Amino acid sequence: MQMSRKQIGVVAISAVAVLAVAAASMRLFSSPSHNLPDPATIRPEEAPEIFTSDEYRSLSRQQRRDYAEKAMTAFIVNTAADYCALDADQREAYIDNLIMMMEIGGRQFGGDGQERHRHRGPGPSPEEVRRFSERVDSTSRAQIIQFTADFQRRLQQRQDR
Repeated sequence: MQMSRKQIGVVAISAVAVLAVAAASMRLFSSPSHNLPDPATIRPEEAPEIFTSDEYRSLSRQQRRDYAEKAMTAFIVNTAADYCALDADQREAYIDNLIMMMEIGGRQFGGDGQERHRHRGPGPSPEEVRRFSERVDSTSRAQIIQFTADFQRRLQQRQDR
């Protein structure tokens, strides 16, 4: 059976389409984080080990960025939700504990623990704020705003002492 040019063209186009769909499916459904834990479940004490691992470093630059962004978003959302669920008399101690953990972490990386707060840059760009806002629901955004304001107020109180 002889195939016409038209039939050969249809078969070739179909084959290319099937290959394109297969490649897109593999990229879409393959895990970009290999065997790393779900970034939404990383506990703060696990982060240094994960983010310095060979597995993490083997990711592409974009995959590392996406993974870290998901982990940071989950950490911020969870921290703000935990904070807002506390009674008012427990909130200051919660923030003090976070500040202490940040100071310890800062010293582990060669600073004095307060350096990050003294030499803050201009903060996130409007684009970063927009992207972050799109990743969280309105309840989480409200909790994050409340937590951030209280955290900054407490940090300032501690620095004024």
